This record gives sequence, C-alpha cells and structure tokens, in this order.
Amino acid sequence: KQNRGKDPADLVQEYQNMAKNFMNEHGLKMIEHDRKPTEIESVGLFTKEFFEEQMEVVIEEKVPVYAAGLGNPAPWMERLKANNTKVMTVVGAVRHTVKVSSAGVDAIVAQGHDAGGHNSPIGTMALIPQVVDAANGIPVLGAGGICDGRGIAAAIMLGAEGAWIGSAFLASEEAGIHKHQKQAIIDSTEEGTVISRSITGKPARIIRSAWTDFWERSEHEPLPMPFQSAVAGAVLASADSEERQDINPGFAGQGIGLIKSVRPAAEIMADLVEGMEKTFRDSRKWMS
Repeated sequence: KQNRGKDPADLVQEYQNMAKNFMNEHGLKMIEHDRKPTEIESVGLFTKEFFEEQMEVVIEEKVPVYAAGLGNPAPWMERLKANNTKVMTVVGAVRHTVKVSSAGVDAIVAQGHDAGGHNSPIGTMALIPQVVDAANGIPVLGAGGICDGRGIAAAIMLGAEGAWIGSAFLASEEAGIHKHQKQAIIDSTEEGTVISRSITGKPARIIRSAWTDFWERSEHEPLPMPFQSAVAGAVLASADSEERQDINPGFAGQGIGLIKSVRPAAEIMADLVEGMEKTFRDSRKWMS
C-alpha cells in the first residue's frame, strides 16, 4: 500500500479526489450544505475534541445510562457517577476488561469478531467466557452475531448475564437507519459482510458494497480515524440520499442471515425471549 509512512493529514485532499472520482463513476452527486470550520467536504471529523463535546452534553443532561463504544470511560467516571448514571462499556479483549473494571463501570459488553461495526479480532464464543473471568464480578453482556434467542442462551451459558443485540433491531420499524439499509440486512447472508476500514478508518464489520470493494482493490490504504471519515462522508451522504444500497448498505454482524423481514421492535423482542426460553427448555434433554 502506497501511503505507508506518510502523514494522514497531508493525504486527505488526495483521498477526497479519489472519492470524487468514485462518485462520478457510480453516478453519485455531491450534496452541498453549509459547513463548520471543523468539517471537510460535508462531514465532521470524529476528533478527540468532538467526542469530548459530546460527553459534556451527556453529563449536562444527566442521562440515566451511558454506553462507551470505543475506549475507556475512566476520565468521566467521577462526574457520571455524581449524576447516578449507569455506565456500560464495550470491550474486545481481556486487557480492556481489566482496565474498565478498575474504572468502576456498571456493566461490560464482550463484543466479538462476529459483531457489526467496530469489533474485536477475537470470536464471540471465545471472548465471552474470558471476559467474564476477568470482570471481577461486574455483569457481562455477550455481543457479536447474536440475532435470535439461541444466541442469547449461548451467551448466558458462557457466563454472561444477557446479550447486547444490534443488527436484529436495525431491522426494526423503529430503527433510525435508512430503508435501503434495512433492506440490505434482509437481502444479505452470513457471508455478506466484510471487515473494512473504508468508513471510519478503524476496522469495522460492514455489509459488502461497491465502496468496500473499491478499497480492497485500491493500492492505497484507508486513512486512520478520524481522517477516513472526511473521505467517506460525502460518498455515504450522497448514497443515502439516493437510496443506494450498493454503495452504503451499512454496518451489520454475521448473524444477519437469520433476519428475514422488517418488524416492530416489540415483536422482535418477544421472539428473542421466546427463543431463549425454548432453547433452555430443549437443553434439558441433555441433562436427563
């Protein structure tokens, strides 16, 4: 890959030109809107300052539950606890578990490689029990590829207190993603996702698309976070405005082959509970 050893900030303009060429080749139009000084070509950068501003809002609003998806919430724990906020954090390794346990979080999410979005290089089934053992009694939720009651039961049998489920609820009527992304989940299979840095600059599981394929073939590596978002933002915004499932189908885990339709969240939840209970009932035959 050609950009090794170069300053990512110096490559943003070159990469944005590559993205514009991609848009032209795929018939996408640039979306124009007013930009803040911290934004480049229609997308805000996910910088340290950006996240710190978000945390100030979380603390000011005294949200009842805060879930940290990337990183250790330790720097904010004292202020969050002063608000009686319950703090959860997602981990992908035992070493992460040790750090967040010492920070005093209320729950830990062990999210394995099967998961959609940013995940772990360790498979869900291997990760959950190791995180449980390292969590020092803090409740653990299993995550990654869990889309039905059987998956919840499996996570519990591995020592988790329950499951953290994403993709199954992305295909709900209430989910705030685009219709074409919900359809992409339904149309996809367990083989339909890839690990790609093409969206955020960090490895993430995404439904395969023309955009992920472009970066797999490219002689250039995606830029690291936060710079890749300045490259991908215009492409994804245009794709969403034109309902281009082939360009931005979205993040999803490997369990999406189990998802067959868009349904109300309440119906999905009821099926998850029923499926979990049935799995536990059926398991008794192995104990008789």
